[in-house]
Amino acid sequence: MPFKQWQRRIGETLDLPEDLFSGGPRITLVGFAVIMIEDFRRIISFSDERVIVTVGSGHVELWGKGLVLAELSPQEIEIKGEIHGLKLREEETCTKG
Repeated sequence: MPFKQWQRRIGETLDLPEDLFSGGPRITLVGFAVIMIEDFRRIISFSDERVIVTVGSGHVELWGKGLVLAELSPQEIEIKGEIHGLKLREEETCTKG
């Protein structure tokens, strides 16, 4: 049994949230003023109106006004400000054959 299937089965058996084993980022939005992104890889772009970070196999883009980096750790980034929108984009993988 592949590792991912084994993880999923254990999670279902223990009734754990699926996102713990998905391998993707965890994004928490608190109102329209705070966003926390766990498991991000790197900051691509940061200004007071637009932020782009790489996560897992894609990007998170955030836009608004007065955006500031409130906290930064190797596992999490916290951004505060007037949040207007959020876009998630998963990168497609292409295989030539």
